[in-house]
Amino acid sequence: MQFKALSAVAGAALAFGICATAAFAYPGHHGFRTPGMKAVWTVLQPDQKAQVKQIFQTARPTLKADFQNVRTSREALAQALISGGDVTTAEQNLETAQKTLMEEKISVAQQVAALMNSSQRAAAAQLLTELENTHKQVHGYFQQARAQAAGSGSSNSQPSSQVAE
Repeated sequence: MQFKALSAVAGAALAFGICATAAFAYPGHHGFRTPGMKAVWTVLQPDQKAQVKQIFQTARPTLKADFQNVRTSREALAQALISGGDVTTAEQNLETAQKTLMEEKISVAQQVAALMNSSQRAAAAQLLTELENTHKQVHGYFQQARAQAAGSGSSNSQPSSQVAE
């Protein structure tokens, strides 16, 4: 019973990861931009990859239009804010554009997720978790280096006695 719950959680997390990143990750001249889609792409078979490319190719015009609508709506909201006018309509237009874009991303993600079997989903979820953990570890290294550099502070201009030893 616990395995089913774990599988469901892993599947939901994977679907969410795909959903949150699908529109930014379609195959093409920009490549895969997100760890979630890279993990999915890694576990797919060649015939599935061809199907994913077709899904993104079919969705691309709609996604481009949705992105453009979001951009236009953001610009209109910025203009309304700058001009001191009523921002209500511009804000509603932006919310609608963002919702439409998210719905399209979810639709694409669901189509991609439908291509995978349970072992592929599990493998992609595990890979994504490992990638996220590695990212956190790398971030920790940078924080540690910054802390060490801040600790040495102004000693950069003067040689340290420890260096001579």
